[in-house]
Amino acid sequence: MFHFMQLHALKIRQTLFNLGLVVISGLLVHILEHTSLPARLELALAHHLPFHSRLSGPDNKPASKYLTKGGRIVFFGDSFPEFGDEWGGYVWLIRQELNRRYPELELEVIHSGVRGDTASDLRQRVDRDLPPLKPTVVVINTGINEAFLGIETQNSNLEGYRRDLYRVIKQLKKGGIKVILCSPTVIGEKIDGPSPFDGMLDEYVAIDQYMQSTLHTPVVNLRHAFLDYLKEHNKDNQESGLLTGKDGVHPNAEGAKVIAHEIMRILAPE
Repeated sequence: MFHFMQLHALKIRQTLFNLGLVVISGLLVHILEHTSLPARLELALAHHLPFHSRLSGPDNKPASKYLTKGGRIVFFGDSFPEFGDEWGGYVWLIRQELNRRYPELELEVIHSGVRGDTASDLRQRVDRDLPPLKPTVVVINTGINEAFLGIETQNSNLEGYRRDLYRVIKQLKKGGIKVILCSPTVIGEKIDGPSPFDGMLDEYVAIDQYMQSTLHTPVVNLRHAFLDYLKEHNKDNQESGLLTGKDGVHPNAEGAKVIAHEIMRILAPE
């Protein structure tokens, strides 16, 4: 008798379980029939993507003020953004990460870099090269070539750098374009031993920070990030190879990752 009651109870539980599956299936069908495909995909993926990959903010809007639907982010400067747009470069990495995080925004990431350019060249190009690209955000990279020229000519021309950079940023902001300024990085990776470039690069960084205080333009201090990394990892006092290529200037794969990470902290913080 007891065994019979156990079997009967088991059958009741199984029936209730099956009934529950039918109800849940009906609800899912109803949801799918009355939900758009993008919303269905978001619902399906929400529990499978890592936390930092999910959309943030109300109405699935990213928290960053720099990202808007159909926004165009232009990297404007010297050879850094030019080479950075190649596979594995920092512009390329940022494009991949933004499209991964915010595919619905349909962002465009474009480079307008010209090797050898200085702030003076950017001032001449700002009204010629940028308007056709219709940027919503411009990320400026300059300062390295100024340092090279300063050593060659024994004239750092800091005032010219400050004046030209100021005009470029003012011109962009006048057009309603958001601006992010990147400092120069390093010329040579050696930590121990004086370098004729170090003091000059630090002076250019100080001017970048002046732009931050006077024009309220955020600065990505790439020099600080590179030096911190090299102090920790350059135990053999290498001239290059940790963050830069053989020239000790242009970023290698690891340097590109550092630059992309630092820019993304302002452009699209998590």
